[in-house]
Amino acid sequence: MSEENNNLYKFQEWLETKIAAVLPEEVEILCRRKGNIDNDVRNALSKIGVAVVIEPPLVRQWTDSYILKAEVVESEIHFIENVTLKKSDRTASGLLLDVSLAIHQERCDELGASVLRLGQIDDLSPADQPLVHYVLTVSNALDI
Repeated sequence: MSEENNNLYKFQEWLETKIAAVLPEEVEILCRRKGNIDNDVRNALSKIGVAVVIEPPLVRQWTDSYILKAEVVESEIHFIENVTLKKSDRTASGLLLDVSLAIHQERCDELGASVLRLGQIDDLSPADQPLVHYVLTVSNALDI
C-alpha cells in the first residue's frame, strides 16, 4: 500500500496540520516518517530551544469484525525544551497546553476517525541535563 493510500499516513498529516496551526511560526513540527530525526531535534533545540515531534500513528487494537478497522490508534506528540539555550518565549509546557486545547475533541471525518482522546502526559525529562521532555499520547479509531 502506497503512502498516498495509507490512512495512517493521511491521519498523521492531518494531525500535523492541526498542531501546526497553533504553534508559533518559529516552531517547526518534526516527524519520524522522514527518517532519523535526532539531528533535526538537536538543531531545533540549539536554534530556538524548543522542538515538537510527532510520532507516526500506531495501531494498538484492531476491530473484531469482517471489515478491518483500527479500533485504537495512538499517536505520541513530544514537546522538548532546552532551558539553557531557549531563545523563544514559548516553553514545552505552554506548547503542550496550546496543542491539547486545539486538538481536544477534534476528528478527521474523511478517514473515519473517531474523536481524539487525550491520554496521559509522560515526563521523560533527564535528571542530568537541562532538558524538559513531555510526551502527550492521543488516541482514536481509524478506517484502514
